Amino acid sequence: MSTPLDEALVRAALPPGPWELVLVEETGSTNADVRAAALDGRAGPGYVVLAEHQSAGRGRLDRSWTAAPGEALTFSVLVRPARVPAERWAWLPLLAGVAMTDAIRGLRLKWPNDVLDGAGGKVAGILIERIDAPSGPMAVVGIGLNVTGSPEIEGASSLARAGGDDLDRTTLLAVVLGALASRFEAWHATGGDAEACGLAAAYRAACATLGS
Repeated sequence: MSTPLDEALVRAALPPGPWELVLVEETGSTNADVRAAALDGRAGPGYVVLAEHQSAGRGRLDRSWTAAPGEALTFSVLVRPARVPAERWAWLPLLAGVAMTDAIRGLRLKWPNDVLDGAGGKVAGILIERIDAPSGPMAVVGIGLNVTGSPEIEGASSLARAGGDDLDRTTLLAVVLGALASRFEAWHATGGDAEACGLAAAYRAACATLGS
């Protein structure tokens, strides 16, 4: 089991940005927590819910996703793509995946929302949810990363199983949030033009399943 997350260390490690971090011991779903906070006006862009244990995590097609306490990095981030037309929001899961490959060496992507290790095992999943908050449309970016353990699901893996050399979850959160913010800012600045901001090329380079 990983070392328990230390809120002070997590806050100190956060990259520059308008982050508002909420660290909880256990929750049903970090996506649901962020969505609820946004809908009742408590949260704005940069709001992050991070959980030691997520008991009712979901993936694409509403599939369940769970991990033992302390073995994964489970968090959700609120973003506001105000300059991006609605039809380009479909790039958000791909953007989050590319950010994961920017942050953690050796990862690959499987369309549309899986992150793989070098052997093709799934180490992370991404779930994007659009919400109509009182202050305008926003999106919740949910990420579940298997660090030292993985669900008992065929094809699942973890960074530890893949031979990862840095399994500190505080460090991992900081580098993933930094990469996510960088990719999002570039994409947002171009009005969501994935070619202009380099996102499309980065996704093509990182995707293990294009053409298969």
